[in-house]
Amino acid sequence: MYLNDRKMSMEDLERFTNRLIGCLIDNLYDTIVEEGIQSVYPDDEYNQEKLLRKMEEHYVSTEQYEKCAVLTKLRK
Repeated sequence: MYLNDRKMSMEDLERFTNRLIGCLIDNLYDTIVEEGIQSVYPDDEYNQEKLLRKMEEHYVSTEQYEKCAVLTKLRK
């Protein structure tokens, strides 16, 4: 596969994808902390909980425990 005229291996593509997902999760985190989870999923508690759990999993896997703790508090 080529990206910006550069041939990418599957490993390169996987790293790129993981960085992109990490950036999206970080942007969601900032929005949720500033505006609340309702700004992402208004009136949908099921998807709010699901998103918070997925974000917590990401932050545990990247050893960003402070962010994980903030999200855990939001779930309670």
